[in-house]
Amino acid sequence: MSNPIDLLRHKRERAGLTLEQVQEQIGVQAKYLQALEEGQWNQLPGKFYTRAFIKTYSQFLGVQVTPILQYYEQRVSEESGESMTEPETSSIPSRRQRMSRKKKKNAFQDLLNSIPLPHFFKPQKHLWLLLFSLVLLIPAVILFFSWGDSPESKAKEQKADAKENISGKNQEMDDESDVQLIKPSETNQFGDEYHISNAKEVVVIVEASAESSYRFRAGGPTEEITEEGTLQSGETKSFKHPKWISLTIGHPADVKLTVNGHVIDTSGESSEHAYQLRLKN
Repeated sequence: MSNPIDLLRHKRERAGLTLEQVQEQIGVQAKYLQALEEGQWNQLPGKFYTRAFIKTYSQFLGVQVTPILQYYEQRVSEESGESMTEPETSSIPSRRQRMSRKKKKNAFQDLLNSIPLPHFFKPQKHLWLLLFSLVLLIPAVILFFSWGDSPESKAKEQKADAKENISGKNQEMDDESDVQLIKPSETNQFGDEYHISNAKEVVVIVEASAESSYRFRAGGPTEEITEEGTLQSGETKSFKHPKWISLTIGHPADVKLTVNGHVIDTSGESSEHAYQLRLKN
């Protein structure tokens, strides 16, 4: 074998199993199993789940897990090193930035054109007067445009909106909802699994006290990534789903995790951790 992952396909074919049959047995989608066999790491849903898939698939086929995990870590590390050596590209203003500059420029031009000039005014003769007027107008125009776009005013608006959203979501929740830990991460390959009862849907609110990444999958841990990003300190994010929310947090100790009005203690988790939040049937 040229590399350890070739053993996965070899063992499966010797057992006379298709990828779809393996999927039915272990609950990992066939497309992810194929990606594992071919070493297509970019087709897999993140390091946390990739390690879990490797462990589950290897144990099912009776293949040693450690060599495959080591090979995976080595390949990912090499690919990351190659991407870091790519030449830096120059910063190009976005379309929104260009349009914003153009609007401000046009507004300033319209303001100048709206100034009434006497019929006897001659630009060449009264150039000094025109320049003096511009000197007075420029600070006023800059103040006019910058006041509405100031970071402080935007930050206040965002905080107010976030508080209103959180308040509204909490009022929508059923006061009698119950959240219970069913399977801890020690016995569940997809992290801590919680069941929510006496509720119509799963509602999750994440409040960050420091920077932390997140990855949200609607419907379960083997579904496609619905949304991922990074929360900054003081930022709040909410998620809803009628049945199942799969949420991976980069730094759980730096966030407050609220599920249907119940706070889940994440203070003991200093590294990436996954939470499966399911509505009980």
